[in-house]
Amino acid sequence: MKKWILAALAAVVAWFAFYLYTETNGYPWKRAQIKKDAVRYMQEKYGMDAIASGSSFNFKFDTYSAELYDSRDESKRTVRVERVPYIEGDRYAGERLEDNYGEVYWGIETERRLREAFPEIYGREGVRMIGVDTVYQLSAITEGVGPERDDDGVAIPLKPELEGTWDIDLEEDGFTDPFLEELLRAVRGMEELGLAANLIVTAGRDGPDGQDSAGKTKYLSLEFRRFRDIGSAEDLKALISEY
Repeated sequence: MKKWILAALAAVVAWFAFYLYTETNGYPWKRAQIKKDAVRYMQEKYGMDAIASGSSFNFKFDTYSAELYDSRDESKRTVRVERVPYIEGDRYAGERLEDNYGEVYWGIETERRLREAFPEIYGREGVRMIGVDTVYQLSAITEGVGPERDDDGVAIPLKPELEGTWDIDLEEDGFTDPFLEELLRAVRGMEELGLAANLIVTAGRDGPDGQDSAGKTKYLSLEFRRFRDIGSAEDLKALISEY
């Protein structure tokens, strides 16, 4: 009798542990399934020979996602495919797969073009960090695919209206006149090159851990739609604020 009680208690404990695990991490077989489905999805939508590198579960929204990369991409840039609920009209229509390849592709492409166009800013002394921040966005299998393909034959996502934010982090005294002159040339040149990205430049004191330490941080924030309003380095200097 005692053995039966102990076995029942063990079963209850095991069930409770499994319940807690699945509530946080999802069901293992569903995580395995999303990886298989995501690989097929990327092949069908973009013609990409994708490799699944992982999967995850968002317990807040009860959704599963897979991380993948193109087998021919040496950098192994990660694309996410999520299984999400969607609405048609005003009614729930079930679940479908959606991906963020457009965000990934154009974020990297914008970074590459900026680096090629303005090497003096990327190589300038006093620039601590520089890169392109993008907004996380998903598109379904019938959305966001352009007519062109890359050198590997993978379909290129449609170019978004705004390609992200060019984020430049300077040392504390980084807002020098020569830097602002270079930044002015970049602001003028981005529109000519068809690079549509917002601009944020910050300059703060560098602490021992590499982060901004206590004190004032100067920043310049400029939306792409306002680039045409900038006529001189003084216009840029007038936009510098502190927090």
